[in-house]
Formats: sequence, structure tokens, C-alpha cells
Amino acid sequence: MKTQTKLKIILVGTVLSTLHKVGQVQATPGVQALGSKYNDCEDMINLVDCTDCYSMSRANNGGIQRFPFSDEQLVDTAVDFELVTCAFVGECPDGVLRNSCNWRRYFGYSCFTQTSLQNTPLASLETNAIMQLILAGGLTGYTVGTNSLPNHCYYSDHNAPKGSEATFNFYSMTGVFNPNVLWNDVYLTNSFGGEAEIDYIYMNVNDQTDIDNLLCDHTWAKSTTLPSASLYTQSYSQYTYPAGVRTIVLDDWEPNANSFPLLRMPDSNAIVGVALNGVFFFAGSSHYGYDAFFPKAYGARVKPQKVDVDVCLGNVDTYSTYRYHMFSPCIYDIALRTQAMDCKNHEICSVDVRNHSQAYIPQQLRTLDPVGIAKDGRIIYGPYRKDGNLWQPCDVDMCNGHKFSRLNYGYVATMFHPYIVGCWGPGARPVKMYASCSTNGRYCTSGSYLFSSLIVVIVAVLFSFFN
Repeated sequence: MKTQTKLKIILVGTVLSTLHKVGQVQATPGVQALGSKYNDCEDMINLVDCTDCYSMSRANNGGIQRFPFSDEQLVDTAVDFELVTCAFVGECPDGVLRNSCNWRRYFGYSCFTQTSLQNTPLASLETNAIMQLILAGGLTGYTVGTNSLPNHCYYSDHNAPKGSEATFNFYSMTGVFNPNVLWNDVYLTNSFGGEAEIDYIYMNVNDQTDIDNLLCDHTWAKSTTLPSASLYTQSYSQYTYPAGVRTIVLDDWEPNANSFPLLRMPDSNAIVGVALNGVFFFAGSSHYGYDAFFPKAYGARVKPQKVDVDVCLGNVDTYSTYRYHMFSPCIYDIALRTQAMDCKNHEICSVDVRNHSQAYIPQQLRTLDPVGIAKDGRIIYGPYRKDGNLWQPCDVDMCNGHKFSRLNYGYVATMFHPYIVGCWGPGARPVKMYASCSTNGRYCTSGSYLFSSLIVVIVAVLFSFFN
């Protein structure tokens, strides 16, 4: 029976490799998607604009490497924040109107595997059950800490992002780094060995209602929806000075004006990931219930409303928290970062945020390039494919994800809704259907992807039957 099952999987895999040519991307020499190994996580550290990054593994004898603002290895002697200054942003993070504003930006990013966390900023997490599972399993883990304050200017004439030039609090998220395609299902991971092609779907939909309920909901990314295999945990955190002790409230985000006065998000439901500069990526649909940029009336929602953003395509509409709903060019080190201006007052941004988003990307970065990490631990790549062209609707699934190799899956930024991450993938690939809340949704006309999805279901049925 095992031989028969293996034969069926190989045969179906051959068919799938042919069908997938619709969404294949031609490789450019030297450009590759990141994997799930510890070295890949360290490569990610080299890309992020962090203020407090750590590398922890047996490779450095159980010690830690800390960068970029200090060579010090001890928590209480290193500089772990960046003081950002910008003129004419409107309201400052401390709530005061000034001609010039300062704020402490914190963005920590760490990789860890098979090592003790003692004498590191993560020491207080060492007894956490999830952290122990990651370490005991020989997995690569990541932890992100951020207050989501930008490393660039912002503009807000009301409801400024909450912050201070004297101190900071931050949100923390920890999990498995860049898990493979089948990681959400350990049974399948053990079953589908060898080199047979597989097209596993984690998030499926049956009809238009399913699509709308998922992609038009700005809180779809609740931590409870994450696959348990992602080993995700979250916390409120802060450092106390001068001792440099990290204070943590684990698991649930519960606003506490006394302990964490600078954190206003009651939960992480709207967060789908974190950009390379530490700013949160929110869902592509806003709290209004529509596409954040190209809203469309549907059902009982008859008053479509878009969000107001600055020239970095960020806003602070809710939770006193700065965020992006789509790819921001200010993730990169460009001149636009120094401009504190409303999008509607900018000659390009006011016409079309999609053109504005692309216009400032350096030419050498118009290829496959990481721009952030999703809440499920997978990498988020920028709006360009390896061949230098923008991602197209049939290149991605409904989650805005793409399969880069047999077991390597990640999300990509697109110029169409849901823009960053639409669900935890791999997802289904609906044909000639898109979210009703958007005039700019993913619309793929290729029947090949639908056929491919049907084949996957057949594979699952056959595998169950012959075992």
C-alpha cells in the first residue's frame, strides 16, 4: 500500500508542476527567498533597521551578539533605542503641538536556537512553555519587540502616535521563524517525504461570502486564528533604567495606564506583521470595513470610506499607533523619509497611492527583497518579483502568498487588495472573485489555479483512503 500511495503522489506532483507555470517567476541570479534555518534568520537581522538586535546560538558559544547601536553585550550598558527628530509633523507623540518633535523609537529583533537565554533580554521568557518548545525542538525562533514608532517623519493633525522622548514601552511577539509549507500540519510533514511536488492549502474558501468575511474584516488576524504550530506568543514589555531589567506581561495585551502608559492597543487583532523598520503592518481593510485605499460599498455597508495617510502611507486612525496598510516606500532609506506631509497634499500620492508607493523604490531593490515578517513567522517580500516586475494577481493566492520552492512559502506586497497579508497561508486561489469591499482586489482570470486547487483535494482524499 505504501508503494501505491507514493506512486500516486509522484504522479499528481508531476501534473501540478505543469499547472503551476501560470504563477511561476523567472529567477534572477543571486536573488533567493530566505529559508527557515538559523542562518536565514540572521540574514534577516542584517536587513532590519533595528535599535536592539540580538543573535543567540551555540555558534557563538551560547553568548549573544548585539548591534547596531552598541558593541556592549550586557543588557544594562547598551543603547537600545533611537531618538528620532522631525519638524512640522503636526501633533507630537507626547500630545503637544511643536515645530519639532522627538520620540524614542524601539525595534528589537532576535534569533535564537538551542541555547540558554540567561543573561540576554529574553531571559524572562526562558520559563515560557512556548519558548521551551521552540528550544527543545531544535527549531529557529524569532522575537520582535517594537513600539511601532517610525524611523521617518510622519504627519498627523490629530491623534498622534503615542510616544515619548524620555522613555518607551513596546509590544513583543515570538514564534517559529519562517516555517515551511507543511509546518501547520505535522502529519502531512511526516507523510509527504521525498521530492514529490505538493500544493498544500491551509486556508480555503467556498464562496464570495467566505472571501468577504475574511478579507474585509480588519481584525481577521486574531492570535487565536494562528496555526498552533506557529508557537506564537505575545506580550507588553518595557525596560527599567538604569538596571536594564525587562518587565513583561505575557500572553494577553491588556492596556494598563500605570505600567504601560505608551501602549494603547488592546489586542493584536489588526496586526498582520512588522516592517523592516519596526512599524506594524495592519490588514488591507480598515476599521471602516472597506479596502483601506479603494473602498467599495457592499451589502449593508453603503458609505465607503478610505483612510487618510501621510506620504509614507502610514496613519494613526486608531489605538494611537502608527501603522501601514500597504507597502511603504519609507521602509527604505530614501529622501521621502524627511517629509512630514499629508498624502493628499503631495503631487503623486494624492493621485494614486499605488504609483506613489513604487516611485521611490531604489532600482537595485526592485527585485525579490524582504520588507518584513508576518505574525505567523513567515517572511513578507516587497512588491517586485525576481524578474523586476510587479507581482500580479495570478502570482499569489488569496492570502497574498507565493510558493517560492517545494516547501518555502511567504507573503508578498502587492498593488492590489489585500496588499500585504490577507490570511494565514498557503491559501486557496479563487478565480474571477475578489473581496466585495474593494474596487482594487486580487482578480485572477486563470483557470489553472482553480484546477490545481482541485487536484490538492484529490491528493488528500487518495492519501487518506490508501492508508
